[in-house]
Amino acid sequence: MYKLLATDIDGTLINSKRELTDTTKKAIYEAYDKSCVILPCSGRGPLPLQDITDEIDLDLPLACFNGALVIKGKSGEILYEKAIDKQDAILAYNEGVKRDVGVIAWTFDNKLAFNEFNKFTEHYLSMANVKREDVIIIPEHMEIFDERISKVLWQDEVENMDEHVAYARNLLKTVDNNAMCATSQPFLLEFTHKDANKAEAIKHVADAFGIEHKDTIGIGDGLNDIPMIEYAALGIAMKNSHRETLDAADYIAPSNDEDGVAYVINKFMLGKE
Repeated sequence: MYKLLATDIDGTLINSKRELTDTTKKAIYEAYDKSCVILPCSGRGPLPLQDITDEIDLDLPLACFNGALVIKGKSGEILYEKAIDKQDAILAYNEGVKRDVGVIAWTFDNKLAFNEFNKFTEHYLSMANVKREDVIIIPEHMEIFDERISKVLWQDEVENMDEHVAYARNLLKTVDNNAMCATSQPFLLEFTHKDANKAEAIKHVADAFGIEHKDTIGIGDGLNDIPMIEYAALGIAMKNSHRETLDAADYIAPSNDEDGVAYVINKFMLGKE
């Protein structure tokens, strides 16, 4: 049986109604009681994830900002931290402004910054667990890029994202940089350091808990989940995954509306069919 499960949150651990179901919580608790490690992984930071972590209410490790920050349980001990290079953060910001998208940046100390308030950033704010008056407006405070930035995001209509992804990937191939980009939601494209990803989160948490690579599972649905799906001994995509994520997986689990994570825990960690 596997001993470590790294699971994406949105589109994977929680359902399309943004609920953590009783079935999934029961499976997590049973795995925890058997000394298995459940590692929630998200593009979000610790503050926006607080509702989920409070609901689970276990001493679990947590990978935030797509693996740019990995912390150990309720102690908050930092296991890994990797900021995007300043020049790459500014590049992502400037190119996003040119493409007329909502541009968002997070610092490691939970400062949230927007290029402006518009329908995209207003929507993001509703998910961020940050007060409107605390948001930094980047054109008025370009010094934000002197701080350690975990990630820069572009937000736009879903139907425009494939074009943005193609543009950003080509951009990163043509300029000297240490960045990578991937979608975390159908409407969000995220830029991070190339060494800040969910695969790195698995490595550092496995080391911290003394778990061998052969005992690891990575499960998710988005493009930003591909590194951990490819790295883990068993890479699993949800049935509701992006097509590239499905192609990267060893196994396809039921969707997030069918308690897919609970199914995986029961089958591969608890030995239940």
